Amino acid sequence: MRRRVHHVIASREGLIGRVTASGLRITADAVFVALPSRIALWQTVVVVHDRHAVVAPVLDLGPWFVDDAYWLQSDTRPRAEGLTGADNGPAQTNGAGIDLSDGLVRELEVEPDQWGLRRVLWWVL
Repeated sequence: MRRRVHHVIASREGLIGRVTASGLRITADAVFVALPSRIALWQTVVVVHDRHAVVAPVLDLGPWFVDDAYWLQSDTRPRAEGLTGADNGPAQTNGAGIDLSDGLVRELEVEPDQWGLRRVLWWVL
């Protein structure tokens, strides 16, 4: 089976002290991602940014939706990408298709408070 590599905007989850959809209490060094569908929970993904790769479990839902398994269909983009800008009213998003934990961002050699929004590559293992 051919691996689908996704090139999407990634946001930083943060939310230290909160509990993820999988039941993990988020710590500053936790390494995980959030994807917008329950079917992704407990899967393992690879995230690549600026020649650094990190393997991480999917332990939360988001960043914006819980029913957008965009990675299962070829040529489908995250729904959040189409909801950026003021024209979308209350449905406005930052366009991110994946959330990264602070621990994962550090493993990509970026300080979490410097992350902002960046493009990453990712795929399911």
